[in-house]
Amino acid sequence: MSFDSLIFILYFLPLTLFMYYISKAKYRNLILLITSIFFYIWGASQTIVIIFISIVFNYSFGYLLDKFEKHKKTILYLGISFNIIILIYYKYTNFFIMNYNKVTDSNHELLKLLIPLGISYITFQQISYIVDIYRKTVIFENNFINYSLYVIFFPKIIAGPITKYSLINENIKHREYNDNLFKEGIFRFSLGLGKKVLISNVLSIVANKIFAIDPHLLGFNISLLGMITYTLQIYFDFSGYTDMAIGIAKMFSINLPENFDKPYKSKGFIDFWRRWHITLSSFLRDYIYIPLGGNRVSKNRLIFNTFILFLISGFWHGASFTFIVWGIYHGFFVIIEKLGANKLYKILPSFISELITFLLVAVGWVFFRADSLRYALNYIFALIDPRKIVPLSNLDIGIDNKFWFIFILSLIIVFMPKIKENKTFLVISKIFSIIILIYSIAVITTGSFMPFIYLKF
Repeated sequence: MSFDSLIFILYFLPLTLFMYYISKAKYRNLILLITSIFFYIWGASQTIVIIFISIVFNYSFGYLLDKFEKHKKTILYLGISFNIIILIYYKYTNFFIMNYNKVTDSNHELLKLLIPLGISYITFQQISYIVDIYRKTVIFENNFINYSLYVIFFPKIIAGPITKYSLINENIKHREYNDNLFKEGIFRFSLGLGKKVLISNVLSIVANKIFAIDPHLLGFNISLLGMITYTLQIYFDFSGYTDMAIGIAKMFSINLPENFDKPYKSKGFIDFWRRWHITLSSFLRDYIYIPLGGNRVSKNRLIFNTFILFLISGFWHGASFTFIVWGIYHGFFVIIEKLGANKLYKILPSFISELITFLLVAVGWVFFRADSLRYALNYIFALIDPRKIVPLSNLDIGIDNKFWFIFILSLIIVFMPKIKENKTFLVISKIFSIIILIYSIAVITTGSFMPFIYLKF
């Protein structure tokens, strides 16, 4: 059940809100847990048992860490190992088998595995929980319903934000209806729905058609257009999902962490990762990079730590060499910036720094989008030959006036500075959000379904 489906917008969400608010406060977490389980079963009924087992084991690890101080390091290692093994087994086993078959010319059968919905996000959240208990930055949550809700709360179960327990525990334990928060939730949900339905879906038509064509036929102009279009599409798609998740949570008086901060206005890759998928960046920093020594190490160790960080980031996104190379690509630029190249961005005018970063990030998205490394490399070769221009009319890639309008509007949105909020702006934006909500629902009723990009991770 997707956030941008009519069954969610018109039935599931209103009914959940109704049941939640007519219930007594002491039953509300149970209502949310039951509806979250139903939400999960609707999309992946075959793997709900795996998620339940994961929740029970991590709840138990939390209990053991709280009770057995002398053995807490062993318990922590067991807990982390359990989570990583579950993730690797379901998400990466067939990747390893396929590549083993290629290297050894073997013919081992692939396992018939279903990847549990949201397993990457669930794994990182639960690792952060047991590590924080070990570090004594949070205390063990003895209420199993509260802990289960933290893990499987339906707005964030599929594609985040990756939420540390310390950021949400007070909201889970104690919350009251807040009229302003509820209205803000509707606004954020409407904004996210508009990003997805009115912008991302339009861009995806052209991006999908271009990336389905042999790169040798594209030419510089069309390959550039496809790259920029996908760069915009993935931002509006993922940030749209996050806005919707945050908005839904606010309707239940729960605050989820922000995940984006105008990432395409970044000045360099270090800055980009402070603005893009912020909760993933925070997890990798707090639970991998800093334990490895962070920045307070030798130059060689700094390079190694950063490389490992982005290798994990790429592999976390998917069992494919394209994602691994995407991670390494970002790691390379972060490393050279840490070694001094970031000084260049301080010398250049802001817009030039932002444009350079935007284009380099966009090249990285080619690896992320491509079905194979060969396709990605051929696509990039088409990008670096400006002499080859292919008329747009030569290829059927779905370009029309509507696309150009959305394309230009998207560029304006991602590069425009933050608007200072005042009373007039808030009133106008709320009225505008209602218009977006109504129009988006109208579009959904007549359009074809397009899943969120990050749902597969």
